[in-house]
Amino acid sequence: MRLSQVSGPVLGEEAGLGSLTLPGFFYEVCQRYASNQALVWRDLSGEERHYTYSQLYDRSSEIAQALVAAGVGKGTRVGVLMSNRPEWIMTCFGIAMAGGVVVALNTFSTEQELAHQISVADIEILFFEQGVANKNFVSMLLDILGSESQNTSGNFFSTIFPFLRRVICVDDVEVNYIEPFEKFLLLANKVEQKLVLAMIEKCHPADDALIFFSSGTTAMPKAIQQSHRAATLQSWRAGQWYQLDSQARFWSANGFFWSGNFAMALGGTLSVGACLILQRYFVAEEAVELLSSQRVTCVFAWPHQYAQLRDTQAWQHADFSAMNRVDPKNVFSSHPTFNCQWLEPNGYGATE
Repeated sequence: MRLSQVSGPVLGEEAGLGSLTLPGFFYEVCQRYASNQALVWRDLSGEERHYTYSQLYDRSSEIAQALVAAGVGKGTRVGVLMSNRPEWIMTCFGIAMAGGVVVALNTFSTEQELAHQISVADIEILFFEQGVANKNFVSMLLDILGSESQNTSGNFFSTIFPFLRRVICVDDVEVNYIEPFEKFLLLANKVEQKLVLAMIEKCHPADDALIFFSSGTTAMPKAIQQSHRAATLQSWRAGQWYQLDSQARFWSANGFFWSGNFAMALGGTLSVGACLILQRYFVAEEAVELLSSQRVTCVFAWPHQYAQLRDTQAWQHADFSAMNRVDPKNVFSSHPTFNCQWLEPNGYGATE
């Protein structure tokens, strides 16, 4: 029997790659595609918001400046507990620009799993949203952090999580030791942007960039570290695998806390200056409406989600004619407006 052989170009000769650090990648695409539409999101009030690459960069840089002022440096672990909303992306790249490590917390987590993730990752700063679907993260965190937790002049103290220093909510909540997002951002005034640019330059591809967690189906979730090189290579390549260009409109409601969706949906879209259509979490009826009204060209979903899309009332009235990067083997092929013969590359189980 002959052995299998895998071959490819030497990394230094591979076409289509740019910076191999997350902050370098982000800076590069935001400068190159500054005026392009980067994100479309319906906020919690239902208002549709649009962000250009330039706006996305400015907000992320502001978060980075605030983080540096709060003491974040190379290797600081910063947790993000949010659904797919602009703040997840801005905070993620803000952390990377400040030299920190993004700890992507799973919004499906039980209270016990969430406590485990915060503990094993030694998170020093935690960004979160008020809740997702039927989960109230404020209540969960109050239970997890304990009644002895204190907040003194912006510094959080807990004997349960002794490394945790700040807990910041992007939504409006009034809890004594939970810091409002906008108040935290005032710290940005203490740090000049040129310092953040210098930190971007000092980031190395071999540095730790991200910590993802396995799904925890057989035991407690396992922490998985990724370097900047690993995350950015997958991001640059995903745009090529999906044959995307700057006119693409990419939708996926799967969490960015999965490394596959981080690279394929988020990284792949940004790598070519395309637009990401955000949905906080998967709701089939809303998803069909977004796919149709936003003229989505590329879809990344799981098999059970495709089945739910087909079963919605909105399905029969939808228009999927814009789709040009959707595999005809899934349910869209049964819709009269769908006409695409593109074959999707497989990408499941990437986090594990």
